[in-house]
Amino acid sequence: MNAHARHFLTTTLMVAVTAGAAVGQTAWKLDVPDFYQHQKTDPARDNTWIPKPLAPAYDSKDWWEQGGGWCATAAWTNAIASMEDRFAGIFDPSLRKGAGAEHKGKNWLERANYALEDLAIIAGKRFGENNGACAWAPDVLTYSANAGYGDAVVDRFYLDGKRVRRDHNDGKRDNGTGFANLFEVFAAGIDSNRAVVVHIKADEKLPFWWAGSFHVMTGVAVDTDNSVIYVADPDSTFRGGGWDDGEDKAFERRYLATDDYPAGDPRDPKVRDRYYSAFTIDANGVFTDGAYKGAVIESVFTYIVPAPGSLALVGLGGGAMLGRRRSR
Repeated sequence: MNAHARHFLTTTLMVAVTAGAAVGQTAWKLDVPDFYQHQKTDPARDNTWIPKPLAPAYDSKDWWEQGGGWCATAAWTNAIASMEDRFAGIFDPSLRKGAGAEHKGKNWLERANYALEDLAIIAGKRFGENNGACAWAPDVLTYSANAGYGDAVVDRFYLDGKRVRRDHNDGKRDNGTGFANLFEVFAAGIDSNRAVVVHIKADEKLPFWWAGSFHVMTGVAVDTDNSVIYVADPDSTFRGGGWDDGEDKAFERRYLATDDYPAGDPRDPKVRDRYYSAFTIDANGVFTDGAYKGAVIESVFTYIVPAPGSLALVGLGGGAMLGRRRSR
């Protein structure tokens, strides 16, 4: 093994140990929530708490997107919430310095809805929409800064021809990342201290409701032996998933405040089967089974909140876990 290979091996193992995730050829993210993209806090629908607005639109009966779902907003909220154990207050505003009384004593669903709506409102401001919008990487960075974590980093990996490129949130680009495909990027992100968000697209002829558009999910685990990804799908709760039956059915599938927090250890089949979805991915990033068969990975985002002196600053590259997979 040469010095370069030893460096990648050591780096990957150190990051995996920090994440507490790597197990052989399978890596896991613990406690990634599975929030629902059609969740509402409108009192006419929920009869529950509405957060004190940080911006106009919380009390609008129609502010939450009606004609589909804000999957990206929910997927990014999942990613943000998964950071809470290391970066207090990034998800739960009651933990932030100087938090007001209106943030105290809220249940997990209230906190989740607050984060979903904050993120959507930030996106709405960027797009000039008064009632919110679907959130993307710039909105995640603004949300993170508002929560006191202005050093958050979002990288986007995507295919340009046969090369995997990376766009950094500082505007710089890596034209060569060392990854062979986007499955490898997903796997390396899971096998690190980053949150992973996957953006997929599908031809309009495919038989699912969002075909012809895009969908966004949060990475939970990866099995590199079998080319399987596990995700928290914002279009699904343990009550069912999909938009095909219309808003009434979507409303019936929403979480209740009495439900358990929709996360846990995905190594436990009871947790995994309740909240997460598994898909097999081929070498071209195409879903070969499951509800989204025929969809393809368009890009993979990684999200970290650097902490001085931590391994959060270690670079993401094609490490030992992926090198073994490529050599099989």
